[in-house]
Amino acid sequence: MDQLQQDVDDIKNENVNNFGLPSSPQNDLQKDPKLKELSKADRRKFNEFLYRTFVGICKENDIDYCAHEDIKFYADLVAKGDKRCVLTCSKREMIENQSLMPRGSDTKFCIVSIEKIIMKMVPDDKNDQDEIKAATMSGCSAIGDNGCAEKRVLLWPLLIPVAIALTKLAGIAGANYIASMSKQEMTR
Repeated sequence: MDQLQQDVDDIKNENVNNFGLPSSPQNDLQKDPKLKELSKADRRKFNEFLYRTFVGICKENDIDYCAHEDIKFYADLVAKGDKRCVLTCSKREMIENQSLMPRGSDTKFCIVSIEKIIMKMVPDDKNDQDEIKAATMSGCSAIGDNGCAEKRVLLWPLLIPVAIALTKLAGIAGANYIASMSKQEMTR
């Protein structure tokens, strides 16, 4: 089975309890009402949506060095509220938890590349929403996933603005910490 499709299947089959948020939020992503208002099952669907979207963003923008494990890691991180404080809690925690990134500094470069695309977007802007929809369709095509059609009509209009807003929120925190890292800290 193709690895991208395997990743989607793994997300769909993951225990829904893994999508719970901590009772004491540790970062802005966990505190955000858009994420908190999603049920655990909806967060799992959101994770699946983000994965397809990030695959599409990497494909459409020729981001070659984003490996599937980087994309899955980042989609998981945003959908689950970065429970392990790998990106959004503090610079100190990011440095301490860098070993949890699948490919270390290469994963950071992938995240930064995705964020460069998302950061310029506005969640309620129709053109930006259309750009995310196109990226998600591109991701569906790359994955070879025929399950996208039925989700596009019902689920995507609700998830697209949330995806833009929460990915930006994670990106702002992560970018600030990454930007303030020394070269030695960055390449760990």
